[in-house]
Amino acid sequence: SDFGWRGLFGKRDFHSGIDIVADAKTDVFTPIGGEVIHLAYNGTHSGVVIADGERQYTFWHMTPAESLSKGDKVEEGACVGQLVDLGRSTHLHYSIHLTGPTMDHKDRKDSNAVDPLSLLDL
Repeated sequence: SDFGWRGLFGKRDFHSGIDIVADAKTDVFTPIGGEVIHLAYNGTHSGVVIADGERQYTFWHMTPAESLSKGDKVEEGACVGQLVDLGRSTHLHYSIHLTGPTMDHKDRKDSNAVDPLSLLDL
């Protein structure tokens, strides 16, 4: 799914990121460096949130790398985990939120989401 409003299960839904389809167990590499502020190992929102001091970057539907801990600093290009098997819908949900200097992952909101594709230099 693309960023923005979409139809989902017969309702309008705001999708705060982009979905990137890939096979289960595909390695996920971060395009930015920053601090790991949230890790989740179970459920729909299993994944990693990284903050760079201005933005928070979310990688959902993946198992965080065993070597990661909250508070770790990661460099651009680091492997942060692997995609989990969601059957026919296995994908990485990637979102970017303009949260400012907060280190609370709950400060990510639809209202501060940015289309990740708009930040690419194409």
